[in-house]
Amino acid sequence: MRMDFSFGLIPKIALIILPYLSFTIFSMLVALIAGSVIASGILKLRLSRKKILNKIALLYVGAIRCTPAVILIFIVFYGLPFVAQFFGADILDYPRPFFLTVALSIMFSATFSEVMRSAYLSVNKGQREAAISIGLSEFQAFRRIILPQAVVHAIPNIGSAVILLFKDTSLAYTIGVIDLMGRGNLYITQQYGRHALEAYLTVGLIYWFFVFVFEQSFAFLDRKISGGLKNGL
Repeated sequence: MRMDFSFGLIPKIALIILPYLSFTIFSMLVALIAGSVIASGILKLRLSRKKILNKIALLYVGAIRCTPAVILIFIVFYGLPFVAQFFGADILDYPRPFFLTVALSIMFSATFSEVMRSAYLSVNKGQREAAISIGLSEFQAFRRIILPQAVVHAIPNIGSAVILLFKDTSLAYTIGVIDLMGRGNLYITQQYGRHALEAYLTVGLIYWFFVFVFEQSFAFLDRKISGGLKNGL
């Protein structure tokens, strides 16, 4: 089969697949919020003085981070309904985006919990003790002393985690969810395999653009917060 390539097709393909960007962004935001909630719970276990709780959290983080994203998506898609039936729930007919966001949330939670843990541990414990000694409560010491410094340390890693999550949404098509990547594949199928390079290049350009925006946004946020903290000190 002869391969043809046309730069002129890229804008046309972009107009076809861009409407599906909203689903990609929505999936990322839902997973970001849900994953952050899960990560907060995992962080509590990781910082617990009880070894059994710490080991459970460590096992969770290790297992998720060692599992390829596409494998985890399939495990959730096929395994979650199987597990749910033991609790009397039937989720076989749930929409496929539900399973995608569950899988993405789990993936993000493992990464984000480690980001938060390293940021928390980067702050000298003596500052917390000093804050409490002058009359601040545990919460006040955390909010006023620990959190601002931890956020500064965490921002670059948070940016990396968010970018990774955004790129992982491109695996939605593996379980039949039509997003940016899925619509690109559908276009290739409709063209009987022709212009595949243009389609993938178009999808890639869209992802590259948003990754660049995320990188610059977090870099700007890092500079602003770091500068503000230094001025405050």
